[in-house]
Amino acid sequence: MPTDSDFVPALQLKFWPDDVQPFFERIKQNRPHLLDLILSKTSMHVVPKWSTKTCVDEQYLEFPYSFLAIEILLAKHRTLNTQVLN
Repeated sequence: MPTDSDFVPALQLKFWPDDVQPFFERIKQNRPHLLDLILSKTSMHVVPKWSTKTCVDEQYLEFPYSFLAIEILLAKHRTLNTQVLN
């Protein structure tokens, strides 16, 4: 089965931004061991991606968060119920 992939440059952040803390609080309440894994095994990245919400002259200045590392970890640690749903 062929797969497509894109290689996107990313910058690793050496800190967790304040605006992702509510996301971490939800995980901490429901699956605290998962939060420990996220904090110890992943990191936050930013990627160059223009949102088209700013003028075209500023398109190279936009770097939104990438949650890919966290998404991969969450996918690997799904509960049996969520595995059945997918």
